[in-house]
Amino acid sequence: MTDTMNPGAGSARLRNWLYGISGLGIGALFLYLTARNIDLKAAAAIIADVNLLWTVPITIAYLLNMALRCVRWHFMFPDHQRPTPRHTVEAFMIGKLGNNILPGRMGEMLRAMAIGRTVPDVGITGTLATVVVEKVLDALAIVAMLGLALTFAPLPDWAQQAGLGMVIVFPGVLLGLVLLDRNHHLFDRFDNIARGESTAGRWLGWLLALPRKFSSGLHTLRGGR
Repeated sequence: MTDTMNPGAGSARLRNWLYGISGLGIGALFLYLTARNIDLKAAAAIIADVNLLWTVPITIAYLLNMALRCVRWHFMFPDHQRPTPRHTVEAFMIGKLGNNILPGRMGEMLRAMAIGRTVPDVGITGTLATVVVEKVLDALAIVAMLGLALTFAPLPDWAQQAGLGMVIVFPGVLLGLVLLDRNHHLFDRFDNIARGESTAGRWLGWLLALPRKFSSGLHTLRGGR
């Protein structure tokens, strides 16, 4: 009776089922492609030798890491456009699942899309900016840990070269993000182009306004301003 009176509810339920089934199908396909060349007997023998007690602290550490990352991401949004904790966790888990089953870490785009619609002033583009900031901060933390490790023991050449590359690239990226955030008002002039009547003008305005929209997700870099 309810579905008859509200066809939209039935359509949404069907759409959710289709999304779930397609997600399981994609996951099963990539799982098969990953595991098709694995010797299952050898894998089973290795698993049988595992001390299951170690899975307890590992699981606790993993869940704690996920919780802290969700909290960090939650506070990367502006105070007036901060998603609910539930939406933050759900979007973060969607991103993790997407990274596991899709190539190119497309899960990061999925979580930006999942939560961007719940914070319209930030939007998907601004939410994607929070993900970029998160990854830059993660990379800088890795650089710091590599530097700390060098004080205790020499690292392989490939690790030193990778660390040097990160030292050059990621501080530069961070500086670029800070400059974009400090000068985002320069892109406000393109709003008039975005409201133009011609299709080409609207597309051009939309593209030129992307930096301003992106900067709406750089709240973390403003030092509480």
